Amino acid sequence: MSPRANLDKQAEELAKALVEAARRHPGNEAAFRDEAERELARIAKPLGVADLDRTKRVEMTLATGRADAVFNRLVVEWEPPGSMSLNEMHAHNRHAVGQVRDYVDGLAEKERRENSRLMGVACDGHVLIFARYLDGDWTVQPPEPVEPRTAKLLLQSLVSAQSGKALIAENLLHDFGQGSIRARRFATALLDQLDAQIGHDPDGLAHRLFRQWVQVFAVATGVTGDASSLDRKAVDALAELFGRDPASLDAERALFSLQTYFATITKLIASLSIDLWVEGADWDLARLTEADDGDLRREMQELMRGEPFKRVGLTNVVESDVFSWFVANMSDEVLAQLREAATTLAEYDPATLQLSPITLATSSKTSTRGCCRSGSATPSASTSRQTGLRITL
Repeated sequence: MSPRANLDKQAEELAKALVEAARRHPGNEAAFRDEAERELARIAKPLGVADLDRTKRVEMTLATGRADAVFNRLVVEWEPPGSMSLNEMHAHNRHAVGQVRDYVDGLAEKERRENSRLMGVACDGHVLIFARYLDGDWTVQPPEPVEPRTAKLLLQSLVSAQSGKALIAENLLHDFGQGSIRARRFATALLDQLDAQIGHDPDGLAHRLFRQWVQVFAVATGVTGDASSLDRKAVDALAELFGRDPASLDAERALFSLQTYFATITKLIASLSIDLWVEGADWDLARLTEADDGDLRREMQELMRGEPFKRVGLTNVVESDVFSWFVANMSDEVLAQLREAATTLAEYDPATLQLSPITLATSSKTSTRGCCRSGSATPSASTSRQTGLRITL
């Protein structure tokens, strides 16, 4: 069962426990802290939070997360019950947030972590304040009452710090960017399939879609089109990515295969979060990792046509395009690369989108920009828009 299966129930329980602990220990920080920490640890444990460092030297609880989580460390500072206020300008609020920031800064320096990967929470049992670094600035959210909604955010932060990878640019670039082994293997498998299909059936669908792509999009770049207009640096970069001699590389086909790789990964990423955001969705990316070859082929054909989104009323999220050319006759190697990509993406935590929306608003832009630094890109009809050195989802 997913760690989030009972999150609403657990959040309600946590909110009640914190409020009751505060009522039992008004003004008594030590007694409140002990009870609040015990309750937080008890409620969070079934959600997959394995360890809470209940440090007695400071009035804080520290959750230690995996290195690629959205918040590697989550600091919770407990304040005397009744000392905080829903008034943003309240003196003790500023004092509590200042302590959280000092601790976050010290932790970042001591452990050589990026401060943007650290998050702080101040709580007196009645009021919660979340604070974090965003784009280098210390950002403090307005104080909010302790209730199921805010308790749920606290639990989501704890769980996300320890469960899956954060769906952020840094992680996506590492796993799927141009410099990754996966990009080379997957794009090469697609190029091999494209060469084979065109050689076997010059008038087939794959060749027709490829020529359509060339005519509509590729003439705008320096990599494809008329031979006299080829950009040698871009061709060399493509050849390096594919591990081939530039003289023998068909730059048009190579770039088309690379674009197909990016479009496919983009659709897989989009599918990752559909069950989190859309009620009634029946798509589960994890199915691709467990499906046999026949089922995997069928699932991918559906995804490339946008069927999982259409079934829940999202008709224009993912559409069939020229980059669906390979799904009808996938080679064994393309199938293997799809399964590996799905397995890696299944490790990601789409709830990151709820935890850090401002940071993640630029993640897809940044990640795909970094994926294509070869000096070439082409616009795509559906899942991506690519110009110059940038691909913006």
